Amino acid sequence: MYEYRKSVIKLVVFVGIFLIIVGTIIISLGILNSTKSSGGIVIFVGPIPIAVSWGSWGPLLLLISLLILITMFIVMYLMLKYQVSA
Repeated sequence: MYEYRKSVIKLVVFVGIFLIIVGTIIISLGILNSTKSSGGIVIFVGPIPIAVSWGSWGPLLLLISLLILITMFIVMYLMLKYQVSA
C-alpha cells in the first residue's frame, strides 16, 4: 500500500512539473506572436498573497483567480477540520 502511494505522489509531481513547463512554453510562444494578452495570477510568498493582472481582461481574470483562491482555502480548511487520523 505504501509503495502505491509513493508511486502516485511521484506521478502527480511529474505531471505538475510537466504542465508548468508546457504552460511556460505556450506563453512564451504567444509573446513571440506579438498579439495582445491578458492574465491574472496570485502568488503566495509565505502567508502573504501577491496578486497581479494585465491586459484588457486582467481585472476579470484577477477576480476569478481570487475566487478560486478563496474556494481552495475553504476546501483546505474543511479537509483539515474533518481530518480522520489513520
